[in-house]
Amino acid sequence: MKLGEIVRMVVGGFVVYAVLATCGDGDGTSRRPGVRRDATDDALADAGRVEVGGGDASVGPDATADRESPEDPTFVETAESALDAVLDALQDPVPEAAAEEWTVPGSRLRPRLLTAADGARQFYQWWDSQRAEPCLFQTAGDGVMRCLPLAQLSVSPSYFLDAECTQRLAMVSKVSCSTADPFSAAASYELGCPTRVRVFEVGAKLGAVTVYSGSPETTCTKNDYMTDTGPTQYDFYAVGAELPPSSFVKGELSVVP
Repeated sequence: MKLGEIVRMVVGGFVVYAVLATCGDGDGTSRRPGVRRDATDDALADAGRVEVGGGDASVGPDATADRESPEDPTFVETAESALDAVLDALQDPVPEAAAEEWTVPGSRLRPRLLTAADGARQFYQWWDSQRAEPCLFQTAGDGVMRCLPLAQLSVSPSYFLDAECTQRLAMVSKVSCSTADPFSAAASYELGCPTRVRVFEVGAKLGAVTVYSGSPETTCTKNDYMTDTGPTQYDFYAVGAELPPSSFVKGELSVVP
């Protein structure tokens, strides 16, 4: 059984219950099964009081004289319309027009949409038309939310190409799923709250190299393991200049009213 059918059955049961609870006896009062009604109840009903016979509220004998009957076709159509509206809200809580307004293309960023074979469509990712590549909003090196390249190259925080540990090294696993070679950018991540992403140009792809580890501020020594086995597990790249954060489109968070 489909989800929509299950929801329809459940909500339909509540609608039927509400119909039975509100229609009552036809004399302007309502009565629950198994609740005895006596002369006091009739007197209260005639006086326009509430809580007749333990049932729902009433405002007098004529209050529901014009109430539609469950057998009335108009009443049935109204109930069905209400049920359809509830189901629509449950199964499609975001109006299509509103969803489209949230992914408005700009002068540079364009929304990429994922379209299903049956016509369904949703936002997938942003496309940077200037750089001709997808991007993701992250906190850039200047602390501002910007749409940064989805770089698969990672700038190592501890591996370098020189004995002074100043020439940074970018690397990617040989078993990476990325097909973006040549890569457009490399990224380094500065841990913090929030983590900041710095983006660099990608230099030449390297072959066998001597890898050093450490930092310019402390010690810098040759890393024999990465020098000997690294090229069998990773592809190494030289790291170019850092790209200024302002070269990427910034964004601001807001709440939809």
